[in-house]
Amino acid sequence: MENVFRGIVVRVAGVGLLLGLVVPPLGARPGPDDGGRPGQLHTTTSASTVVQREPRTILITFEDAEGPCHFPEATPLGDRYVESGVTFGGSEDTNGGAILGSCSKFGVEGFGGYRFLAFNAAARLADGSIPRGPETLDFAWPIQKIELLAGSPAPGNATMTCFDED
Repeated sequence: MENVFRGIVVRVAGVGLLLGLVVPPLGARPGPDDGGRPGQLHTTTSASTVVQREPRTILITFEDAEGPCHFPEATPLGDRYVESGVTFGGSEDTNGGAILGSCSKFGVEGFGGYRFLAFNAAARLADGSIPRGPETLDFAWPIQKIELLAGSPAPGNATMTCFDED
């Protein structure tokens, strides 16, 4: 499949994230062949039985989680969204970003909610881990598109590297 990936690594420095994922149906490939428009999904089938998964959008805003004001009150995100098909992980098993609330005075503006995934390599979380990147997002099934909102109060870059299951 073209343009389909299983995971991403996001490298961040003081960044808040908001994610939107588009999951294609099994056997789907992006248009524009067969007269389709770019962005349309066309499904291929064969004589064998194919289990279809309807395309859907998964939106993770972090608003369903507690958003403490300080890192020592938070824990790594980990498998909080595993039922949505996404697992978050840091550079080591026990590290990774944590959800903070806007009360944290993190200096990031322009996101729509009150909570975000935050990082600070100089901080410690409630379980003793460090909220540092890179943050790896593993998906339970291939995805076709991901959008995220990233911001930082300090100059810097956020990079995203996509990979397949190999």
